[in-house]
Amino acid sequence: YKDLLPDISILERFLENSVSVNEMGERFKGIEIPVRLTRNEIKLLQLFIGKKGKIIPREEGIEYLWGERSLGVSDHAYDQIVLRLRRKLRSSIPRAGIETVRGRGHLLKIV
Repeated sequence: YKDLLPDISILERFLENSVSVNEMGERFKGIEIPVRLTRNEIKLLQLFIGKKGKIIPREEGIEYLWGERSLGVSDHAYDQIVLRLRRKLRSSIPRAGIETVRGRGHLLKIV
């Protein structure tokens, strides 16, 4: 794609952040995940990778996932997405995990 349209930065950014899907799972920014991710799990993973090494407060994660509709979203709904993503990342290569920082939020760690 880059050979066809080298001057379009939007396309380049899309290709950098895209998730490639195959029958075995997904690959995202160098992380291979052997199972499929939901749309919200992909968005949350993008947020964690975009803020690499930083704690993401729950409110920021909720706002990122649901935008204007975030006011009616419960903490439990967000926590369930974090839990499912955390479980799926256990078998990722390289190994990645989501750590809870009590009272502050969540943090992506790549081992």
